Amino acid sequence: AAGGDGISLKRFERMLEANLLELSDQVRDGTYLPSPVRTVTLHGHRKSRRIAILSVRDRVLQRAVLDLVDDYCDSQFLSCSHAYRPGRSLQDAVERIVDQLDAYHRPVTRVLARQVLGDSDEMSDG
Repeated sequence: AAGGDGISLKRFERMLEANLLELSDQVRDGTYLPSPVRTVTLHGHRKSRRIAILSVRDRVLQRAVLDLVDDYCDSQFLSCSHAYRPGRSLQDAVERIVDQLDAYHRPVTRVLARQVLGDSDEMSDG
């Protein structure tokens, strides 16, 4: 989809080399300015939400920057970090938290559970 500048992917591709050269020159010279953002409202079953659509050239630049810095940044994260990382999901993060609680805080978790649920003979310690 075209962004605020109205230029579609097909149109950008027609002059791909010239567009990439111009974008590269602007970044190198410090004259690059992002294009206007187009906003679209998506109407769902119960609510609507607005999304922003960047121009093709801005998406190309963002991808180029991501490709340059992604491996370095990823190597700086702790192994327990899951946010916005390829191959890691919210479910993975939740499973890691549960595993950590089980491994290190089992007695504390049991005490809290007994306090919340009441002291019950039905509650097992295993």
